[in-house]
Amino acid sequence: FARHLIDQVAFLELADLALMLPPLTEEVRTVEMDAPLRAAYDELRQDLSSAVVHALHRRYRGLLGSYITTLLAYLDHPAGFPPIRHPSEDTIIAVPRSLPLDHLYAKDRALLEILEEEAAADRRVFVFVTNTERHDVAGRLARILTERGYQAETLRASVAPEHREQWLEHQVAKGVQVVIGNPGLVQTGLDLTGALDFPTLVFYQAPLSAYTLRQASRRSHRIGSDRPVRVVYLTYENSVGATALSLLGSKIQSSLAIEGRFSTEGLAAMSDSTDITTALAASLVGELQDLESAETIWRRVAELETQQVQAAAAEHPLVASAVEAESAVPIEPPPPAPEPVMPEPDAVHNAPLVVVPDVPVTIVTEVTGSGRRRRATARAVDGDVPP
Repeated sequence: FARHLIDQVAFLELADLALMLPPLTEEVRTVEMDAPLRAAYDELRQDLSSAVVHALHRRYRGLLGSYITTLLAYLDHPAGFPPIRHPSEDTIIAVPRSLPLDHLYAKDRALLEILEEEAAADRRVFVFVTNTERHDVAGRLARILTERGYQAETLRASVAPEHREQWLEHQVAKGVQVVIGNPGLVQTGLDLTGALDFPTLVFYQAPLSAYTLRQASRRSHRIGSDRPVRVVYLTYENSVGATALSLLGSKIQSSLAIEGRFSTEGLAAMSDSTDITTALAASLVGELQDLESAETIWRRVAELETQQVQAAAAEHPLVASAVEAESAVPIEPPPPAPEPVMPEPDAVHNAPLVVVPDVPVTIVTEVTGSGRRRRATARAVDGDVPP
């Protein structure tokens, strides 16, 4: 690539063509937990905090991931959790309470409000969740939405990548209003535009990967989008989910800084190599200080991306719009370059120029010696090959 292609290609970002795209809005919607969920969550969080402190002091990170994923899953599926045991000490760390799964919790009600708004505007919605197996948040949401009159389907990992677009087309043809799935299933290679047309994306749960989040959140904002795109991140106030969104926003700020979109906070985030799981574990024990709210950080991310769009608009766009492209006057090709001319040796300063005829050049190859001493040489000769 570096030897043959790099000087023959141009690298463009989607923002360089942003004048062709509809507007994109992102918002973080934070909701308060219901009292029963808050009490059960705080109890579980307190029990796990003691275990996290013990693990961090011993520099043992093997359990941090499971603690964090348990807390994240419990917020949206508060039932079906067995007692949590320490793997080596065989002691019970915590016993999560079981709450009714058919109850409409605060985040469920916020999701239904969004769906009501989008249904009134005839806009399909893709809802992203990360728990789709053991603690099946996707299945729970599908049941809740179906019971309330929405046509909802769940995209599972069992649908092969090469068949997912066809699967979605089939759901759209059936009149499905909401599709629920893991963001990892659509993060690359699948655009939710055109015939699919999912202009609204709701992250009911956010992945713990800034790359996956960033890719999935732009599936509807691609070339070919013709409707305003809305992205909503739902989270509970004062929860590990809200902290995760703040950390993800900081990571995205640092990636934007690498791409040339700078902010003071983004540059500071570049110097922080702590992974999100460790940072979340630190937040449980109060060791994560001065972290801004998810709303503030994501508002800054949106401003950085808007600045790039405005910078692209200030330059000459490649294509302003499809209508302008079709109605534009064709550009005449440039006239052919004149043949090279040289003055004659005795020409004066203002004498007319004459065309110098092309002189044929021949490459002559000669081979001398034999065996290992055999050598080949080449030289250029003007005119015909000498005898």
